[in-house]
Amino acid sequence: PPPLPLIYDKKVKERVFVHKSYGNEKNVDDNERLEFLGDSYLNHIVTNLLYDSMQNAREGELTILRSRLVSNETGKKLSDLYELHKKVKVGNSLHADVKSKIFADLFEAYIGGIVQDCKYSKRDPYPILYAWLGPLFQPLID
Repeated sequence: PPPLPLIYDKKVKERVFVHKSYGNEKNVDDNERLEFLGDSYLNHIVTNLLYDSMQNAREGELTILRSRLVSNETGKKLSDLYELHKKVKVGNSLHADVKSKIFADLFEAYIGGIVQDCKYSKRDPYPILYAWLGPLFQPLID
């Protein structure tokens, strides 16, 4: 797989790995807002990849394919691939090893973390994300 882009801002990086159950218990910021942001960028990039790769596909076909590519199942697999789950902090009431949605959300939160990190350092996140996610998703599209 292509290398995982780094998140340089320590606070952003820490927040990426905080599930809301842990955040509520410890009264710290969780990764839900980063997940929301990352989901948007992921959808946008996968949409562009599909649009460019599948010249003859109709809108409905592209929509179905995109929903499969950005699904919780795919997110969990990619989170596992990069071993993001090894860093996630969850509350005592949750067991991370049985909560696959947490891992899928974590992948999106990581994307959101890259966006926030770029914002703070005044870099454009899109080329960084496209250089990473393009090669990551293109085999799945092919």
